[in-house]
Amino acid sequence: MHTFLRFPARCALFVLSVSCLLLAGTVSHSSANDESAGTASITFEQKSMSQALGTLTLLEPNQETVTVTTAASTATALSSGKYTLFVASPNGTSTTIRVVKGASTIASADTPQVSFDVGEGDQLHVAVEYHLVSFGLVGVSSDPAGIPFELRGPNDFLGKGITPKSFETMPIGEYAVTYKPRGCLVSPARSNRLEKNGHAYFSITIKCDSLQVVNADPSSEPDGSMTSETVIFDDVPRDAWFAPFVYKVTRFGIMSGYRDASGNLTGHFGSSAPVTLAELAKITHSVLGIDEDEYSGIPDNPSARAKWYSNYVVSAEKRDWRIYSDPTLSLDRPATRAEILVTLLQVMDTPLQWPKGSVFKDVTRRTRYASAVETAAAMGFVSGKANASGKQTGFFGPEEPVTRAEFSKILTVVMEKFRGASSSISSLR
Repeated sequence: MHTFLRFPARCALFVLSVSCLLLAGTVSHSSANDESAGTASITFEQKSMSQALGTLTLLEPNQETVTVTTAASTATALSSGKYTLFVASPNGTSTTIRVVKGASTIASADTPQVSFDVGEGDQLHVAVEYHLVSFGLVGVSSDPAGIPFELRGPNDFLGKGITPKSFETMPIGEYAVTYKPRGCLVSPARSNRLEKNGHAYFSITIKCDSLQVVNADPSSEPDGSMTSETVIFDDVPRDAWFAPFVYKVTRFGIMSGYRDASGNLTGHFGSSAPVTLAELAKITHSVLGIDEDEYSGIPDNPSARAKWYSNYVVSAEKRDWRIYSDPTLSLDRPATRAEILVTLLQVMDTPLQWPKGSVFKDVTRRTRYASAVETAAAMGFVSGKANASGKQTGFFGPEEPVTRAEFSKILTVVMEKFRGASSSISSLR
């Protein structure tokens, strides 16, 4: 038999004074000495895909309350009358309640409150289900990789792992991560807030002579990603300059590898393939946590209609993203380096510098999107082209396409530049 916290009638619901708490005891409704005890019972069941449970407060006819916090409980010796159930739902969830008597549903609600009648001898079942509706992605990384950590969040969430690691479909709210480097001092907890459909990133650079790096288990990683030891994409060699950047953007769900006709990952990232304007629209929404479904309709650009990227283009058009304002744009063509920069800077609401024409040899004051190129260079997003020996040539190539490998580096730098102390860009719209 389960026991419940029962509060006397003179204690206001949800507001308990010290004297009320002293009067509130853990009691059973089936006490043999309670002459007023009834013969009805209610079984409570809480279900949640996120494993987080709410708090159920049952208001009895005599104005006393019963509180339930477990997944399954039964209240017995209940008297007949009108009952009301209040549900304090976990963060980021909606609630459905169903009250069943035998094979019949006698009450239901899609709100966190429902009232129903209980008769003598009734045996009722109350099912409360929570559905995650406001969520985002939380990523934890470090330099170097292989650092143990603890992540705490809403609904008493506690996640443990080894960097880098991402957590998908997490409820919105405050998160805090504590890095626990082996052989070094534990760093203070870092906090960050996750917004709806956004990303919350945590990152740290650890410099410690006695640091012990922990290798992640490759078998625990999904196909199409990379562990701290091995790049699983067949076109991303472990020692490639772009490997760590590909790793970050794929682990955080910003970019992914190619899929076959059935939607299965092929294990191919497409490192040398150019980023198209359609892909740019999608990835920009993803990296900055922008909801593409906030706007609906038919794209002004005919080439985007009935395509997988239609919603992203509609959103870009409605938000007046500069390069997508041209309805004649061929969205399947490669995006230029300048177009990518002007899009990212506009969406991040970054003020542009007046172009000087002296930063790169091939970017004059009259070059298209010159102000975006020079602003991005000043912010450290790009540094221009280098020769075979790694020396800067002074050229940028504003009208040249950008490969997916190059784009992964740009996105990583953007995330690092805007993460601040707690590494979040979820608030950037």
